[in-house]
Amino acid sequence: MNRLRAFLNIVRPFLPITTQVVAGMCVGLLFLTVVTRLRLSLGPSPEVTIATILTFGLSALACVSFFRGQGRLITTIAFWSLPIWTLFQPVVLEFSLGSIRQFEVSQLASRTTEFGITFAIVMASLFPMACASTVLFTQKTIHRSGFLTGIGLSLVLVPSLLGFAISPNVAMWLAISGTILAGALAYYSQQFAINSTTLPPTSTSTDAPPRRVVSLEILFAASLGFAFAIAAFICSQIVLNNLISEFSFAGSFLLGIACGGLIPRTVSPATKWFSLATWGALTVLLFPLVTYLLVLETASISHTYLLFLSRTALLMLLSFPIGVLLRTAPALHESTSGVMSRQILAFSAGLCVALWSGITVTTAVGILLVATFIIAGGLLLLLGQLPKTWIQQIGLASLGCLVAAGFLLTPQLNMAYPEKLVYSGNAFSALRNGVEFSKLHWMDDGRLSHKFENLESRWSFWKHRGSQLMIRKDGLVAELHSTNSATCPKSAAEVIPGLFSLVAHPQVEHVLVLGMHTTTLQTCEAYPLRSVTVVDGVPFLDKVRDSLKSEWADDFEVQFINAELQFAVKARHAQTYDAIIAPETMSATTAGAGQFTQTFYQDVKRLLSQKGIFCQRLAYYDLGPEIIQKTVATLKSVFPQTLILESVPGEILLVGSLQTEPIISPEFVDRIQNPQARFLLSEIGWDWSIPVTRGTLNDAAVVKWLPEKTTPFSPQYPGLAFQIPVEVARWAPKSQQTRIALSKYGKTFGGYLEDDESLDIAQRLEDVQIAHKLIDANPDNIWGYRAAIKKQLLDRPRSKIMQVKHEGLKRRLHPDDQRRKDYIETLGKLAKAKTITPEMVDELIKYIHPFDPLLGTFVSHEAIQYLRKVDQPTDLAQLNNLLFTIYYSTPTDQSVRNVCEAIHIICEHPESVATDDARWDQLNGLVEILRYRWNIRWQNTEKISKFETIDTERSLAACELALETMGELAPAAGLSESDWNTRNEILNEYVVRRLKQHRSKQLRQYRLPPPTQ
Repeated sequence: MNRLRAFLNIVRPFLPITTQVVAGMCVGLLFLTVVTRLRLSLGPSPEVTIATILTFGLSALACVSFFRGQGRLITTIAFWSLPIWTLFQPVVLEFSLGSIRQFEVSQLASRTTEFGITFAIVMASLFPMACASTVLFTQKTIHRSGFLTGIGLSLVLVPSLLGFAISPNVAMWLAISGTILAGALAYYSQQFAINSTTLPPTSTSTDAPPRRVVSLEILFAASLGFAFAIAAFICSQIVLNNLISEFSFAGSFLLGIACGGLIPRTVSPATKWFSLATWGALTVLLFPLVTYLLVLETASISHTYLLFLSRTALLMLLSFPIGVLLRTAPALHESTSGVMSRQILAFSAGLCVALWSGITVTTAVGILLVATFIIAGGLLLLLGQLPKTWIQQIGLASLGCLVAAGFLLTPQLNMAYPEKLVYSGNAFSALRNGVEFSKLHWMDDGRLSHKFENLESRWSFWKHRGSQLMIRKDGLVAELHSTNSATCPKSAAEVIPGLFSLVAHPQVEHVLVLGMHTTTLQTCEAYPLRSVTVVDGVPFLDKVRDSLKSEWADDFEVQFINAELQFAVKARHAQTYDAIIAPETMSATTAGAGQFTQTFYQDVKRLLSQKGIFCQRLAYYDLGPEIIQKTVATLKSVFPQTLILESVPGEILLVGSLQTEPIISPEFVDRIQNPQARFLLSEIGWDWSIPVTRGTLNDAAVVKWLPEKTTPFSPQYPGLAFQIPVEVARWAPKSQQTRIALSKYGKTFGGYLEDDESLDIAQRLEDVQIAHKLIDANPDNIWGYRAAIKKQLLDRPRSKIMQVKHEGLKRRLHPDDQRRKDYIETLGKLAKAKTITPEMVDELIKYIHPFDPLLGTFVSHEAIQYLRKVDQPTDLAQLNNLLFTIYYSTPTDQSVRNVCEAIHIICEHPESVATDDARWDQLNGLVEILRYRWNIRWQNTEKISKFETIDTERSLAACELALETMGELAPAAGLSESDWNTRNEILNEYVVRRLKQHRSKQLRQYRLPPPTQ
């Protein structure tokens, strides 16, 4: 008993502050609930963040006039008003969002209008809670540091738990119960109140501070807001920008404010400014280390919750010091709401300047370093506080060197490195396999072409395979686009969402594209549409549009609306749409999660015409079947007819339709064989039969797969927004699990069709398989395709009833078989011709489109042979055909001679490629292809070509020539000397060196006979 009393005596002094930390955690959970609803409903735009901070500043200002009282009753009312408003807020939010429908979507293109609407909605949803929390923060019975610590801990620790352990609604009700209990304890229990002796000292003087001091405080708070924008941008680039990372960042900032109360108020203003300059310099100098730690922990930590906690610890390096410095301002040590509002509004002003000025992160950090150091030095001079002792002088000089180093090394804040490493599974596996971290950036053939960046967002454009452009938004891959489909195919994953929408609708006229997506626009361009509208809230949409405008024809009219997607689908439009396409796949981000809610689907449904189609792309290679099931259930709760179609392995299309007729029908097969559809499919190297063989769940199968009772994902039930990021980080064969789960209920698209249609599809697939076998079984020797064409024409002749001029309906040879017959005849004429002209070869090349599996790349192989017989130079035409045979071939193609020949043409005939940087990109991609194809050969040891030795010598010579030329072209491609040395070292190690080792192995197999005596 005595030990228990002793223990209670030890614990009792800490009980009040512990209680208030717990109360703060409950309040933090309530704010988490309300802000989550706002983020999912309004999108992740910076306007929401600014409006939220401004709301707290205005609430503090309101407290000056209306809530000056102190007492237990006021504290209790403030506590109890928080859960009441949390439950009532969805009604206010829904009513506020309805006001957006009063605006035309074109009006939202004005940033002022969009911010005004955002601010009004945030104020209506958050202002009462902000007022209540401000009242609590100014009460003498509340320990401000303990209360803020609780709020910060809840934002740091709880969001990742919501991803796999706790339901957000359960957490909300626990927080409501805890807040109600805290209000009761505040009124009835003395253990809740903090003794006045434990409170931080407050000023008893009634004199107003000098205007100069107030101005300095406001300027310092504004500078902290400027720094906060820098930290938030860096965070969004090095960590996946989702609700978990956003709340962790905000929680770390609040923990910094809480800990800042421990710093004495005697700290001089100059010291604060020097501290801010030090933060900026360390942010620059430690950025490579933080990037390395992020990649290392992602590659090595398999426990999901520990991974998120380790990321939070790194994020604290950015936001925690800013919170500490904000608390050291004298105003936040006072209990008056007026001084608090002054600091918060100044902080918001600095945040606005940083976000809306359009400056890049390197410029922003440079401005911050120079301004803060000059102001700090000026204060030392004005206040007469120059260092007097040699220790102080050395300290000031060291600090000056640190800031100078940070300023000179601001280019080190290059987001190209983290966006290529943090978001790449290949980088993680390479690091685990022992590859040096400094080489990871150049492990593939990607080269940064150009970028658009400010402190709101970043778009970067990476060149791959010479003509492929990978577009990244805040690090994540948003699109893989081909700038020249004549030599490099488009990505099937990018084309199919738009193509399926246009084919599924019987007569599409008006199309809405949610997000700037070049491939989808090119798909729409192929169809005779009356209108195409693109909506995207990126701040530099005009620049992105202008940089990509050459990708479609000048007479192709597209209406671009620069508005947040969540706002755009709620606003009024001039017409309804026959097809609405969501071609981006970023479900793990805050913006992506908001596009899978029931509210979003309802807004989209309102914009569809009577037979409208909504098609949404979803990558499932990082998602398990439970997540997919919940997402589909949400879609099904809105649309009467739903469909799941696997576009490519690892991706599905979620299709919602208002049609009463089934989407899967013979008419769909007829429409996909139209010239427009076949041309678009040929640009990805697909026959028309391939899309209709993908795995599919029709509406009946979807209903059968879904559970009987499920709660749709919505801002009021936001569990999926936290579960998806956790699921993405989980280590497991998730793609395989999802595919197995879907295959139990679905079948191929053609499996839902009648037997006649299925037979036609089966025959086309047989041709596809024959072509693949010819390419894979006979690398660099594909001439057996001619016999395959003749055999198919003889063994499987097809006929079709067609309209013949002046003769009516007649049975004729099938058009595809007729094209093959004409091709054989054209080939025979070329073989007999004594003189070959470019025009004759062009007639042969025309057979590439529309795609025929038994023609395809074989046509280009034939064209190359005949182009060599033309008297005039044909290097450009040969190169284009060679690139076509390389990039349009099968993934298992082992041919290397065409790659070597393309390399020689590019190196020996510079005029064959338009610019030097394009030459470097082409060579870089071709050497990477050689690396890939030789790896396939080395893995396939059962079948070795009798020309293996010759192929090895050719490949070595081509690689050495390519690397020599690439070294000369590296400056033109924008590569620094260190970057080129790294890329050169990688290619030498993984291609040239391995080829030499393979050659040595080959030579050891051939023993020379002993010399004769």
